[in-house]
Amino acid sequence: MEANPAKPASLTIKRTMLRDKPTPYVITDKAPAKGSSDWRRVVAVIVQGKAWQFKDFPFKGADTGNLVDTFHNVLGIYPHYADERPPDTVRSWNVRLVPLQREGRFLDRAAVLDVFKALDAFLAARRCELEY
Repeated sequence: MEANPAKPASLTIKRTMLRDKPTPYVITDKAPAKGSSDWRRVVAVIVQGKAWQFKDFPFKGADTGNLVDTFHNVLGIYPHYADERPPDTVRSWNVRLVPLQREGRFLDRAAVLDVFKALDAFLAARRCELEY
């Protein structure tokens, strides 16, 4: 029996829906290093619900838990089961709540499409220079 292979550091998906050509999105498990030029390419973050998650983010106030500037610069996405109320801290942040159905996982596709629609609107509102 072969051991489980190591998990890749990143995954690239190419979005084709409503586009003339495929647009690559890199999904990574780890935030860029502080001061890295890669931060200009970070457009969204999956929110876990704790402010310490953002302590190394380069945005004003992130190191102290004030996430107003963070969620102005990146789209926060909080996936949760629809029958569970998100924590009050998350509800107070400017993040996209993404309810998922425990018994209707076939609806996950609609949730993903909703996330990308929200991301497109977020980037357009900020006149992002990245291709999206």
